[in-house]
Amino acid sequence: MRTRPLTLAAVGLVAVGIDMRVVAWDLLPDVLGWFLVSFAAWRLTVRWAAGLALVASIASLADVHIPYRYDAIDPITGEVVVNPKPGLAYHELLAFNPVSGARLFLLAVTVAAGAAALWVLLRELARRAVAYDDDKIALRLRLLAWGVVLAWAAPVLVRMLGHSPLGDSAYDTVWNGGWEMPALIGLAVLLAVAFTFATHSNRRWSATGDELGSPWAELMLRSEPSEDY
Repeated sequence: MRTRPLTLAAVGLVAVGIDMRVVAWDLLPDVLGWFLVSFAAWRLTVRWAAGLALVASIASLADVHIPYRYDAIDPITGEVVVNPKPGLAYHELLAFNPVSGARLFLLAVTVAAGAAALWVLLRELARRAVAYDDDKIALRLRLLAWGVVLAWAAPVLVRMLGHSPLGDSAYDTVWNGGWEMPALIGLAVLLAVAFTFATHSNRRWSATGDELGSPWAELMLRSEPSEDY
């Protein structure tokens, strides 16, 4: 059974968007997610997107494992006890060590390259959709391209640059703090792209060249159903 490129890309974006971390390790590593996006773009012959997603995949190795610690918590005040006294029992809370230096730089490269890859891929798919008279989905793909850049990538990069990727300052890659709402909006956009890819993988504009030349080509939909948008 052949898996279509956009289905692979959708699975990859879910892996990128959802952080299933068991203590320090990510069970759905971004390196796998971006590799699937890269492979899907390569099958669709969108070479720039494939290359950029591959860069994002390699750079995201920095996020597979994040150093962590356990902070002692005062049961009355709920505050972190910096230097707990020996012999006293405190509740412990998992906390991830702030990210800085080379690791932060690689995470910034991941986001920038990944956003650029999705921008190129979505814009190219929109162009192909127009060629097959799928104007409504073409508009959606263009809007999603802007959403990836402005709602997903830009807030994260602003946070990272605010902590100087090449300096000694800190950035928390797991907990978002006051940036929780922008992070949720960005996640929603990324999952919207994944949903669009998954539900439109059988369109002619999302097929590879060998698929269009196969006997199954007649089963692919030429245009978007009017009620689908």
